[in-house]
Amino acid sequence: LQLHLSARDLKNLSGLMGMSDPFAVVTVRGDSKKNSPKVIGCTEVVFNNLSPSWSHVVFLDGYRFGVPYYFEVGVFDFDATTTGKTELELSRMDVHEQSLLTTAALEPTLPKKSKKGTKPTTSSSSFPHKVMGTGLFEMGQLLGSRGNVASKSLQTGGVLTVHVEKCQGSGDDDADVARLHLKL
Repeated sequence: LQLHLSARDLKNLSGLMGMSDPFAVVTVRGDSKKNSPKVIGCTEVVFNNLSPSWSHVVFLDGYRFGVPYYFEVGVFDFDATTTGKTELELSRMDVHEQSLLTTAALEPTLPKKSKKGTKPTTSSSSFPHKVMGTGLFEMGQLLGSRGNVASKSLQTGGVLTVHVEKCQGSGDDDADVARLHLKL
């Protein structure tokens, strides 16, 4: 399965003179909301944009029909000062290079949910990016929704939207279709 992510009307966390640079991180919790999250993907940074539509697709493995499968999407305001590069230099990087930077910054220290579970918290010394919000999704509910699309309101404002679809070229049915097209 592949996830397409977008957000709209995010709150600007960069102050009066700037605009937020959002990116998203997808973590899997598996069959329980209480499981520890495992990072499985990260989008590129969309600079100076409060309604991003990320082009980087995140792939999910391990979903089995009829078994709960929880994943969480966190949206963060990228802090370019952590890379030693300017925003202009970063914006000229391709999506893959940006994803490597954001994943490397996140891997050791993902933000933890507060005890009340309402707002994620981070340690500013270990995680330099500001939390814009998170959304917890269950794959079965998402697949059962109209168009395989679901949205969640974020804690600081704005809406996160997730669209899931079957990966192109995966599964036996797709292979049969490809063979049919090749024979024609």
